[in-house]
Amino acid sequence: MASRHGQAEVVEQTEEVAEVEVPAQEPDSEVETVAPEQPAAQGENKTSSPTRSKGDLPDGYVTPIGLAKAISEKAKTGVEGFANTFKPDEKGNLRPQVVYSHIRNASKSNPVPTELIKDSIGAERLAIKTDAGLEWWASKTKRVQASKEAAANKQTSNGNTNTEGQEEAPTPEPAVAEAE
Repeated sequence: MASRHGQAEVVEQTEEVAEVEVPAQEPDSEVETVAPEQPAAQGENKTSSPTRSKGDLPDGYVTPIGLAKAISEKAKTGVEGFANTFKPDEKGNLRPQVVYSHIRNASKSNPVPTELIKDSIGAERLAIKTDAGLEWWASKTKRVQASKEAAANKQTSNGNTNTEGQEEAPTPEPAVAEAE
């Protein structure tokens, strides 16, 4: 039953509960002991391994983490378009978060070439063809470099054409702290 405030009313139960005697267990009673499992001998395969949630990708495909590793390897060997194109972690590798960020925030005109494919156990996963991912990274590096050069050229051309007839802005003097 519900009261007018939406709370259930408590109904008292008047049934009697029969008391049941439970025999006490003697301390000297026999207790079955189970021996712990012996560790598997070397070379034996465990048959009761948990099932994997992710299978192997087809040849030529990598995860975004695998692409980060491939880019890092190219950068370490000094391949043009890969060397000095990212801020490395403490081991000199490209952090996988950077690749995931590019996947999520890439421009519509030049997205990271990702695909949803089925792995060896039939699970659908985000994957990248290794060659296409490396090619995308190299072209991204070239686009970024060209953009920086264009911005620098625009900056210098604007600075040279707009200075005629204008006075230089006064430079602010640094504040001097007074000693008390």
